[in-house]
Amino acid sequence: MQIDIASRMGTMPTAHKRIAVLGGSWGATNPLFKTLFACFDQCQIDYYEHRQDMPTRADMAFFIDCLPESRVAPLQVLFRFEPSVVIPETWQPQHLTHVDVIFTWDDDFIDEQRCFKLNYSYDLRPGRLWYLHASAEDWYRQKTRFLTLINGHKLSFQPGELYSKRLEWIRYMEAQAPDRFDLYGTQWAQPIGLVGGINGRYKLLKKLYRNLPLPKGLKNQIFPHYFSFKPFPSYRGTIQDKIEVLGRYHFAICYENCETHAGYVTEKIWDSLVSGTIPVYLGATNIERYIPKSCFIDARDWKTPRAIYAHLNTISASEYVERLGAIQELLSTSSYFEQLRSNLIADACYQTLQTILARGNG
Repeated sequence: MQIDIASRMGTMPTAHKRIAVLGGSWGATNPLFKTLFACFDQCQIDYYEHRQDMPTRADMAFFIDCLPESRVAPLQVLFRFEPSVVIPETWQPQHLTHVDVIFTWDDDFIDEQRCFKLNYSYDLRPGRLWYLHASAEDWYRQKTRFLTLINGHKLSFQPGELYSKRLEWIRYMEAQAPDRFDLYGTQWAQPIGLVGGINGRYKLLKKLYRNLPLPKGLKNQIFPHYFSFKPFPSYRGTIQDKIEVLGRYHFAICYENCETHAGYVTEKIWDSLVSGTIPVYLGATNIERYIPKSCFIDARDWKTPRAIYAHLNTISASEYVERLGAIQELLSTSSYFEQLRSNLIADACYQTLQTILARGNG
C-alpha cells in the first residue's frame, strides 16, 4: 500500500515544522523517542498526555500506543509498541482510519509501504557485563539460587495473554518447590491490575462479583481467581537492579505479555541473557529468528510448569555451561543485538520518516 500524502502535504518545508506528540510523558523520557525527536532539531515538538489538549493543526503528529480520532496533521504516525492484549484498539483495522504510517515490531505487518519495522530498543546498563569479563564456567559457579520470575502483577481478558501463565508458574513453584523459587516485581502484594480491559468487561464482572448475594467462598469458585486476593509466599518485593538480581539465578521465567505476535521480543529475555541467566521463554512466535534456541529454554516444547520444571532439573552442569557459552557468543558477536541500541533504532526510524516526507513533497 503506497502512502498517498502528497495531496495533503503540498510543499511542506523540511524544517520549522510543528510536531505534536500524544503519549507525551513516555515519548519525552524514553531513550528511543528522546533520540528520535532530537533528530528533528529544527522543529517545534510539543508533548501531550491528554487528547483534549492536542492542537487542531500540526505539520506532523506522532501517536505513541494511542490512536488519532481525527486528522490534525498531513502525516500521522502510530508507534505501536504494546501488543494486542494490552491495547487491543491499536491492532484493529477499523480504528486506523486516520493513521498514515505505522512503526511496529510485528513481522507479520511489515510491508515497507505503510508499516515499518521498529524493534524494542535495548541499551546496555552501566556495570559489569559478565560475558565480557568471565568464563561460562566461572559464571555458573557463582550462581546461588535456582529460579525466579520478575514481572508486574497484571491480567488481561484478551486471547493469547500470558499473565495467567506466569501465575501458573508462581502457584506451581510455591506448592512444589518453594525453597527454589523467588518472585519479584510490582503489585504482587495487592489485588491484581488490569490491562487490555478498555471494553469494560472487567468492571462489569467485578460489579457482579460484589453484588451477587452468595457467600464469598462460593463466588470465588464461580468467578476467576483475580477477584479475590491470595498472598504470594514467594514474593520478595521490588528490586533496584534487575540485572544484578537475575544474575544470582540459574533460570528465569521470561514470558512476554502474549504469545500471538511475531517479532515481539522485549527486554524480558535480553535482561536474562545479559545477566547470564538462562531464560525459560514464551512469547514471540518466531523467536528463533532473533535468538538461537541454544540460548533459552523454549516453553513451547514442554507446555506446563510441571513438565518444564522437571526438564530444568535434568540439565547437567556441563549442559548449563554450554548454554551459557552460546549466550556469551550471541551477546559478543550478534549484529542484531548491537542494532537494538536506541540511538541506532531512532536513526533508522528518522531516515524512514525523511524518505516518506520526501515522497510526499515530491
